[in-house]
Amino acid sequence: MQIDPAGIDADAAKVIQRLRRYDHAAYLVGGCVRDLMLGRKPKDFDVVTSATPNDIRRLFKNCRIIGRRFRLAHIFFGPKIIETSTFRANPREIEEEEGGGESSETESGDLLIRRDNIFGTPEQDARRRDFTINGLFYDIETKEVIDHVNGTPDLEARVVRTIGDPDIRFREDPVRILRAVKFAARCDLTIEPETYRFMMEHRLEIAKCAQARVSEEFYRLLRAGAAKRSMELLLETELLEILAPELVRGLKADVDSEEAALHRARFWGYLAALDRSSAVRAAAPARRAGSRQQRRARHRADGQPGLHAGARPAAAVAARHRNHAADPDRAAQHPAREERTPERATAVA
Repeated sequence: MQIDPAGIDADAAKVIQRLRRYDHAAYLVGGCVRDLMLGRKPKDFDVVTSATPNDIRRLFKNCRIIGRRFRLAHIFFGPKIIETSTFRANPREIEEEEGGGESSETESGDLLIRRDNIFGTPEQDARRRDFTINGLFYDIETKEVIDHVNGTPDLEARVVRTIGDPDIRFREDPVRILRAVKFAARCDLTIEPETYRFMMEHRLEIAKCAQARVSEEFYRLLRAGAAKRSMELLLETELLEILAPELVRGLKADVDSEEAALHRARFWGYLAALDRSSAVRAAAPARRAGSRQQRRARHRADGQPGLHAGARPAAAVAARHRNHAADPDRAAQHPAREERTPERATAVA
């Protein structure tokens, strides 16, 4: 699997180049690398770096630091955001290494991550991520994929697999269960059997997570262009009974009822329509870029190769003035304003 450099966002590349100019390591990371390797167009581009959030803020005026549990930088290019994070380590693993044994959370059975601002190395950062397919880095200078977690073979096999023990990873952050569903549905992947088994075992622990995070991840399932497939997986894994029990009751009620069957058909039809509308929205930027290229081609054909968007209106005004001056009848009907001489300017003043 190869990445086409032409598919890399120019602003993300600028962020990486500036960070490297100031002696910071920086790579593309996560979903954008995964999607580029699968031949898909990434929804957005994320960067990971050795620079701390404060270092990043000093280098970019168009930067804002966000988050408490996980501090990272948003670098703005108009409406576009390049999310830039610092290499981090899993806080539980660091505590175990420093203490020479299991952490207090491991001993008590509560592995939920409540703090995540411990900086680490690139390899530690890759290992702390959720799934192997999301733990890949891409070096834009060497054009190489850096794989610390065996994510490339899983991408080639089209498999969603946790990094490390799925029992521990889902207990650390149960929202990862919803993310597994999202990636399987959006990228048309299968969930590795051991990962699937522990998804089912720990699905009730989603209730431990902040409601805002769970809601946002649920909405992402609907916005990802694979709402219908996501809902099928939520039903299959019984996650929908936790997230929206009323919906499950409606889908399972009155199996033999013609009216209930109509409602179910409408429900799945609405999800399919939502997927189609997501595909249209995703294609809109490409259409706009194409129309801009067509306009540029027309202007080149008209002998105006150097015109940009802001210059075109001024050029049109100049052309009207030339036509006006060349037509004696129009010039007589609309005489030009009298030129203001120094004497007239003095009189007016």
